[in-house]
Amino acid sequence: MIPYIKEFIEINLRGEFPTWELSAYVVKKMSESGTQNDFDELPDWLREGVRKEIASYKASGIWLILQSNSEGEDFAPYAEEVLRRFDLRS
Repeated sequence: MIPYIKEFIEINLRGEFPTWELSAYVVKKMSESGTQNDFDELPDWLREGVRKEIASYKASGIWLILQSNSEGEDFAPYAEEVLRRFDLRS
């Protein structure tokens, strides 16, 4: 199971955590220790969000997330790992 996913989904549904950011979190955690089952058990809208972010990465070759309180983080390695290990079509 993706750590804290239920809590983050609840925060997203309240409008306090954008879907793109939640999708990025899912990609990072899946790349580190996720399973296909983790992806398959996500709500449809979140699986679609992950697909959208991965498609954007594939189109540009760049996935950098900048936050006001930290340095940017390169999500390309996480995306590549997810593309290598997971079937995102399910």
